[in-house]
Amino acid sequence: MDITISENLKKLRREKGNTQEALADFLAISIPAVSKWERGEGYPDITLLPAIAEFYEVSVDDLLGVGAAKKQEKIDRYTQTAMEHLKAGRTGDAVSVWREMYAEFPNNYEVIGGLAYAIYYDYNGTRKNKDCLREVIALENRILEESTVQYLRDMAIERLCYSYSMLGETDKAKECAEKASSINSSKEILTANILTGEERTKSSQSLIIQLIVILQNAIYHVESVDWLTRHKLVLGLCDLFFGSDGGSVGGLSGNAANAHYYCARIYAGCEGEDEKVRRHIEKLAECVKCCGSDGSAQKYGGEIFKDYSDANATVIKSGEESLGEFYSRMISPAESPMFDRFRDEKWFKKAEAALKASK
Repeated sequence: MDITISENLKKLRREKGNTQEALADFLAISIPAVSKWERGEGYPDITLLPAIAEFYEVSVDDLLGVGAAKKQEKIDRYTQTAMEHLKAGRTGDAVSVWREMYAEFPNNYEVIGGLAYAIYYDYNGTRKNKDCLREVIALENRILEESTVQYLRDMAIERLCYSYSMLGETDKAKECAEKASSINSSKEILTANILTGEERTKSSQSLIIQLIVILQNAIYHVESVDWLTRHKLVLGLCDLFFGSDGGSVGGLSGNAANAHYYCARIYAGCEGEDEKVRRHIEKLAECVKCCGSDGSAQKYGGEIFKDYSDANATVIKSGEESLGEFYSRMISPAESPMFDRFRDEKWFKKAEAALKASK
């Protein structure tokens, strides 16, 4: 308890902008006594706690740190509920939960960032109301202006970049991007370089996966290259690191499924490429099956990822439709008439059934 009080007393004094002498005078005690409390060498008599709380205009619970602990416990429960909604694709419900939190804890930066996060994903799922992006921008700018917590600032910069970009405000998006750290000084690269032994291996494996995602996204933005080549390069990265003989691509299954789907569409419009259409449709079904949207650990194939799995990977959906349901709809006659000549083939029916069965 003394440690909590000592830290809180120092924090409250700095926020109030007063001195140890001011509190000592208010309590009619000596300055050295207050100094000892702040150094953690003792703590106030219990009879003084209400007066100290009155002086700093806080509750006794807050002074003892009990109030902060209760608040954090409640925020953690809210957050867990909100994340369950997001993983199930119920983005609107997640926004509602975070709005409840924000109403109760309007000055908590984790809550502010969580609300912005949920609104951003809800907009991505609907693309209907750009005012949502304005709200994201307002929330994230508040974090940049007021919070010193680095990971919250990093996430704020990221969402500000994308929000401004989606609003067509490229100059503002560039300004935000300039505030971000360089790749070489990112926490992921620094951590992988300073650890040793098994910790270094696992950190490096995680870093490689993140870099693959970055490379895949960058490939799609090279407009001088045709779309088939871009999709093939994305899949080539997966084959290179995770194995081309059916090795699992774990958390990158969604990226791979997207590339296989579009490769199949493009090849379906080419003469003599029916086998490639079949291969990509079958691989699409495989990727969706092992996507791990059931909350299980993401597993990866390939020599470099032996014994590696990611239990912390979170699948965030922009709608309640499962990945299997989404691609089952995407290969339907309404969305992909180019597949009509394959629909009676056993392999196509099998892949279609596998997609419908994947939840």
